[in-house]
Order: sequence, then structure tokens, then C-alpha cells
Amino acid sequence: MKIRDLLLEVDRSELKPGADLRGRDLYNANLSHSDLRNADLEGVNLEGANLYNANLEFANLKNANLQDASLKGAIMIGA
Repeated sequence: MKIRDLLLEVDRSELKPGADLRGRDLYNANLSHSDLRNADLEGVNLEGANLYNANLEFANLKNANLQDASLKGAIMIGA
């Protein structure tokens, strides 16, 4: 299964704990229920992304764009 947007295609297998997704454009991506513990999301565009029940525990979100992202139920301890 692929997550698609206008600029980028990300394989679902890349969405795992410790993933290096620095600088990716995940605009409006459906990342619900994703396990992104300890992932490097520095500078990632998550504008409008669905992060419902995603695990972002200790993820690096430095300079990430979370504008209009859905974070309901997301685990963000240490992020």
C-alpha cells in the first residue's frame, strides 16, 4: 500500500519505528495508527496529515509542519 500526495510517494513499509523521513512532504497523508516511535521527522511537512492514534513517542519533530494535522489519540511523549 502506498501513501500518495501531489509531490511524493512513500511506501508504507518506510513507516516504522526509527524511520528516517527527514524533509519528506507528507501533506494530507493518512498516517493513522502508524508506529513512528523514535522516527526522525525533522523538517517533515505533515500539514493536514491524519495522525489519529499514531505512536510518535520520542520522535524528532524539530521544524516539522503540523498545521491542521489531526493528532487525536496520538502518543507524543518525548516528541
